Amino acid sequence: MKEIPLTQGKVAIVDDEDYEHLSQFKWYAMRDKRLFFDDAWYAYRSLKNPVTGRFQSVQMQREIMRPGSGDVVRFLNLDGLDNRRPNLVVTTRAKVNRDLRTPSRDLPRGVKRAHQKNRVVATMSVGNRVVHLGTFDAPEDASQAYLDAVKELAGYGSPPA
Repeated sequence: MKEIPLTQGKVAIVDDEDYEHLSQFKWYAMRDKRLFFDDAWYAYRSLKNPVTGRFQSVQMQREIMRPGSGDVVRFLNLDGLDNRRPNLVVTTRAKVNRDLRTPSRDLPRGVKRAHQKNRVVATMSVGNRVVHLGTFDAPEDASQAYLDAVKELAGYGSPPA
């Protein structure tokens, strides 16, 4: 694991085998304010299009994974600066949109209302199964259980006790 410096005091984490290729470019950090979680930073570089002569932005995760034109790259641990291959998944825009939907707009991702009054349930989909992560009194606790499960599924080990 190596770090590539970005603008605004940020760094991107990459695998050792990708470092040599990626470090030859100047990368910058940009925040995506459209997303529902606060720390949505991503690594970009500028590239001049040889046909049009115009500059375009290239995302680091796309440089690493080389998805098809209709595909997108997701971050399993929701950290846009963690560009290690085990954290990146190539998927479709429709699948991403389906995953981001929540049954209730006032609840975070992975959290829904429980049958019991004033309780919430944390769940996540793994393959074709829905995994029950627990029932909680507060949406914040259920959301944290969901995020911990996502990180564990991404291969970052169990959350600290």
